[in-house]
Amino acid sequence: MLKKIALITGAAKGLGRNIALEMAGQGIDLILHYNRSEDEMKSLMEEIAQYPVAVYPVQGDFTDNGLLDRFFEEKIVPLFGEQTYSGLDYLINNAGIYEFDNFNKLNTEFLDRIFNINFKAPLLLMKNCLKYMNDNGRIINILSTTAQRPYKKMIGYGASKAALQNASKAMVPDFGKRGITVNNIIPGVLAMDNKKMGVSEKIISEMYIKNYAVKRTGIPEDITGLIMFLTGEGSGWITGENIEVSGGYIYQ
Repeated sequence: MLKKIALITGAAKGLGRNIALEMAGQGIDLILHYNRSEDEMKSLMEEIAQYPVAVYPVQGDFTDNGLLDRFFEEKIVPLFGEQTYSGLDYLINNAGIYEFDNFNKLNTEFLDRIFNINFKAPLLLMKNCLKYMNDNGRIINILSTTAQRPYKKMIGYGASKAALQNASKAMVPDFGKRGITVNNIIPGVLAMDNKKMGVSEKIISEMYIKNYAVKRTGIPEDITGLIMFLTGEGSGWITGENIEVSGGYIYQ
C-alpha cells in the first residue's frame, strides 16, 4: 500500500513548519517547499528525522512567473510513480507574504509580488491537483481575516487573499467529482506574527486582542489541529468552507 504524501508550501518556518511537524508525526511523507530559508529548512529536516517519513525539500521563488508555470511538473511530478506515490494526497497552500501598505505604496512591482505568492502560486498548484491529486485528496488554503474584513493598511494583502478565497470556492465542484475537498482556513493573529509584522506585543494587543472573545493571540496548535481534522477520514463531506480560527473576532 502506497504511503500518503503532502505538499506544504512555505514550510521552512512559522506556521508551515508546525504543519510539517504535525503531519510528519502522523506518518505522512512530505514535500516541503521553501524559497530563501535554506538554513531553516535544514533545521526542520533534522527535527523531522525522528519520524519514519520521507521528506523531499523543493526550492522555488514564487515571484517568478516562469517558475510558477513549470514548478509542479518539474519538481513534484517526478516524485510520483508506481513504487512511490500514485499522486499527491494533500496540498497545504501556506506560503504567503504580507506587508503593511496604503494607496501611496501600491505600484505594479508591489502588486505583482504579493499576488504571485498569495494568489497565483496556490491557484496554479490547485490547477495541477486536478490532474495529479489522488481521489479523496484534501486541499487547504491558509487565508486571512483581511479577505473578509478589508483593512486600509493591508490593501494588497487582503485583496490577494480575497482573490484566492473566491477562486478556490469556484473550483470546488470540479474537485468534488473525485471526492477531493477544498477548504480555506482563516487564522486570526498568531503569537508568532508580531515579529513578522515588525510590531510589539503591546501593539498587537491594542489592535487585535481587545476585539477577540478569547483574550489571547493564537498558537500554531489552534491551526494545525484543524488541518489534521480536515485531512482526516471524518471530513470528506466538508468542502468549499471558509473556517475562521480567531478567538471569536468574527463576532465583534
